[in-house]
Amino acid sequence: MAPRKPAPRLSEQALNQCVRLIQTTLYAETSHYYVHDEKTNQVDSVTQYIRDEVKTAVQRYICENLPSHIQTQLISTMLGLNNAASPHLVLDLLLTDKLRRLTFHLTQENRKQILTDKDSIARVSEDDLSKCLKTLSCVFEEFGSENMALEQFYIIDKTQDPDFQGDPINNMNNTNLDTGGREGDWAGIMSRLNQVAMHLSAAPRLTRVVLPFASDQILTNIANIKNLTLFQNVYRSTITETGLLALADGACRHTLSHIVLSLNTHANVPNFCISALMKNAPRLQVLELGGSKNTKSLYFQGGDAKRRTEVYKMICQAGENNPEYTNNISRLFIFRENGITPLKLHSLSQHCPNLTGLTLFGWEYVRVDRASWITLSRHLVNLEIIGMGFSACTDTQDRTTSFLFDDELLAVAGKLKKLKIAGWGDTQVDLYSLLSRTPKLEEVYLEDLKIKLDWTKERKTGGGHSLSNICISHCSTLDPNLIQVLSSYLPKLTEMSISSLYIEDPSRGLPFHFHLPQHEANHVINHPAADLKVLSEMSYLENLHLNVIYTADHHEHDFALPLLLIRGFPKLKSLHLDNYINRRGGILSYTFDRVRTNNRLQWFLNQYNRDIIVDLN
Repeated sequence: MAPRKPAPRLSEQALNQCVRLIQTTLYAETSHYYVHDEKTNQVDSVTQYIRDEVKTAVQRYICENLPSHIQTQLISTMLGLNNAASPHLVLDLLLTDKLRRLTFHLTQENRKQILTDKDSIARVSEDDLSKCLKTLSCVFEEFGSENMALEQFYIIDKTQDPDFQGDPINNMNNTNLDTGGREGDWAGIMSRLNQVAMHLSAAPRLTRVVLPFASDQILTNIANIKNLTLFQNVYRSTITETGLLALADGACRHTLSHIVLSLNTHANVPNFCISALMKNAPRLQVLELGGSKNTKSLYFQGGDAKRRTEVYKMICQAGENNPEYTNNISRLFIFRENGITPLKLHSLSQHCPNLTGLTLFGWEYVRVDRASWITLSRHLVNLEIIGMGFSACTDTQDRTTSFLFDDELLAVAGKLKKLKIAGWGDTQVDLYSLLSRTPKLEEVYLEDLKIKLDWTKERKTGGGHSLSNICISHCSTLDPNLIQVLSSYLPKLTEMSISSLYIEDPSRGLPFHFHLPQHEANHVINHPAADLKVLSEMSYLENLHLNVIYTADHHEHDFALPLLLIRGFPKLKSLHLDNYINRRGGILSYTFDRVRTNNRLQWFLNQYNRDIIVDLN
């Protein structure tokens, strides 16, 4: 008999009890009243509100007795259970002056629609977002902004590439405009967001703010927060010199350390504004002027490459004018249009002593000056390289050498923990040599590369590398056993994600997680196969995501995969296998087959008390 699952902790039981109570209260018809907007006289202009007596009772008997972190968790749980439907009711019911951290997700995973695509998400609509902002303003007015204990205020979107979603909000509009209409202000979102920013400026303990949009007026209000350390906006917005100079001259300049602005085509960021901001904010560590970094592909960073590299140009210019100039910048983006001349980094080593994160983006070859690179790389912790090859070679005639990733340049990077590489389909990487030169790496991301495994030399068989996270996306290799080799060489992996790994691919795979095409019985498979039996022996693996071809023995009978999950994978928590279920039938047949297979496998795991989230496609 399988062992019993341990009883949930008392805090979890209390939270679940509160969730059930509030869920019942929230859906009760007697808890609501409705207000019709006579100005618009539209059917959808009716707004739903929580009755005052219900809100008072819930806040008196629940919110006042809960610790602030439990209250935060309760709000996030309720927003998730409602699948982003009417989120303003949750905020109106549970938000009080004692709350220290508010995290409001603009997207939620839609688990109710089982027959939809696995990546289906529920997104907060424009009208609901506008209602939430109005609710927040009312709560701030009710309790008094100066009396709020709020320390962190987050309105975020964690989906990949939020700037490219386009629905429900057009991210290319000028957010500095406030015409009052639906076309100019998206159902009043910008004007209400500005009101929320005014209230936030009076919160005495507030240190971190993340808003969906930004504008010059919003930055002017945010600049009045005395203890502000971080500001970031999610969707592309319009910023000009007015907003940046407000940050440079505002009360927040003495504490400000992180500024990440996602900007659109209407934004205008002159060099003198960047210079003034860095001069007046001595604690500034991160200043990024571009899109969101939460993307599914490193290539998307090139959309704002020229604007993002303005910070680097300003640092070089300031260093030329004053050799003694230094700053606290810890993360920097450098765009290289000319792939022939090696990049000299002496100025960064001299003027940015705290630089630990670096992104090199190039449309062509990525070449660096060897001497200055060695000096700079000693302090790097996070490194991203997007371009053709990576070397200190200046010879443009030898194309083979230009496409090689020279991992010898990373030999002195003793502090490097995170490495991301994208190579436009031509960069060649010797994975074993790369890992052997960077023994302290914890996370590796490889995209659109040609992966080599040089096993001709004597290899270490004991211990392996201490890498914990590896992600390979749309790369090609000549070794069909690459996945199995990685599992034996990297025994301490906790996360592995491999998507569309090709043996030979003349057209190159795109950097997206598309499903692989079907293969006929007599068709030559040009994709490496994954042997789940070998992977099941990885004792530290917690998350596994594969989108490749699987060995034939997994499809011989229905119990092959369940037995592997029960007997192997001792620490596995999440398993996603794309391209695992046969797609030769119609879309309806495939949909029901996928749902049935997932439900049956999940039931089987529950019988053996294996708490694993499984998603087969």
